[in-house]
Amino acid sequence: MRKLKFPAAFIVCLLVMGLYFIYITIREPRHFAEKPNLNEILQMDLETNYPKTPEDVIVFYGKILSGLFNEELSNDQTNMLEMQARELMDQELLENYPQAQYANDMSERIRQYKKSGISYAIEAINQKKDITYNLKDGMEYAFVQQTYYTHRKSTYTKHKSEYTLRKSEDGRWMIYTLTWN
Repeated sequence: MRKLKFPAAFIVCLLVMGLYFIYITIREPRHFAEKPNLNEILQMDLETNYPKTPEDVIVFYGKILSGLFNEELSNDQTNMLEMQARELMDQELLENYPQAQYANDMSERIRQYKKSGISYAIEAINQKKDITYNLKDGMEYAFVQQTYYTHRKSTYTKHKSEYTLRKSEDGRWMIYTLTWN
């Protein structure tokens, strides 16, 4: 009978370690960007307070998305957030992705998320590893990878977004391309 204590203790120890491993892999991620204040986003005057860096642009865009996906909004608020998002976009992207198409795409995606009980959270950007810069044909570009999570019940799913920003003639970093995975 005494010989069974060591294997039983060993098995209990393995079980505890296994449960701990499961806990740390499914718990809420720790490095989310600060939850956005919807009123601050809606009242932000991008003409005078445009984000200064590629990171700032993507963080602000992420706050807009978080508001769109997670808040109960009036039609006016939704339209205002979509307009804010489009003010961050490069002219070429705006021409290739008309307002009506953007609004329809966002509306459908938001409807699917809400129907499935999914919420959206962004992770803070690590400027050293998530942003690279390039100069091409005299234009400055920034490539940004951002991690975001979708949350449903107690499960978080990790996703990556990739953005290319192009510096405009007036020195603003504008979203040139965006890809959600």
